[in-house]
Amino acid sequence: MQTIYVQVKRYAENNVIGSPEIDSFSGALRRKRADRGVFITTSSRHSKPLNN
Repeated sequence: MQTIYVQVKRYAENNVIGSPEIDSFSGALRRKRADRGVFITTSSRHSKPLNN
């Protein structure tokens, strides 16, 4: 059986998601030993590529 964690955030229209938010979620997934994670947001992503 797989463990999948989902994080859903509703941010302000002008808020931009960057590496710190993704890194924090990724760290939580590792601590919980989750098999997969889904990050859903109403925001946009920073234009800098994310390498994970």
